[in-house]
Amino acid sequence: MKLLRTRSRPAPSFVAAALVGQTLLLCAPAARGHPAPAPAMVPVAPPPSSAELAAPHLYGSRLGFALQIGGGFQEFTNRSLRDSTATGASWDVRLIGGTHALLGFELAYIGATRQFTPLGRTSTSSLFSTGGQAALRLNAPIVRGRMLFEPFGFVGLGWEHYAILDYSAAFWADFTATDDVLTIPFGGGLAFADRALLLDVRASYTPTYDNDMVRGGSGLDHWGVSGHVGLAF
Repeated sequence: MKLLRTRSRPAPSFVAAALVGQTLLLCAPAARGHPAPAPAMVPVAPPPSSAELAAPHLYGSRLGFALQIGGGFQEFTNRSLRDSTATGASWDVRLIGGTHALLGFELAYIGATRQFTPLGRTSTSSLFSTGGQAALRLNAPIVRGRMLFEPFGFVGLGWEHYAILDYSAAFWADFTATDDVLTIPFGGGLAFADRALLLDVRASYTPTYDNDMVRGGSGLDHWGVSGHVGLAF
């Protein structure tokens, strides 16, 4: 009697392992031929410089200068002059130093003109004045980036020349033709700057000394309000 031999089947786990091994062998060359892409490079911002980390502007960190032109109006405080003249138109040109500091200065050329009609007269002329001022300025600068907001006050010393144009006999009894006076202007205002543009408004009072224009010794004291536009640098 012959014995029949049957072939034993491989275990299922062995078959699965063989299939996985063949798959890895087939994929390995392809993987070596096609490497994985490199990660994308992301730009990194440079660190801030020391200037950028510093405070924007502190009191006195920058002196600051400005050149301005402006205009406004004036009125005499003396009653006889006020009754004889209309409200005057004024103008000035100013160089300012220390716009970003607590203490600054101003140098100014000033002028004004107004219609002049003596009491009891029908003839009309013009009263013209021109002069110069130098002033000490006290500032409170508030800086935000490139903008500046600045309350300020000032007191100075100046000189003004007054002249009655077309002077005639109608003025002889009460006024002289010309006069030169010493002035001590003082006042305050507000300034605003955005980059190079500088604006301000101010009010002032100007006592005058060594007055001879009004016979009898009455002064040429006056007050005024003005606005200015200019360039800061």
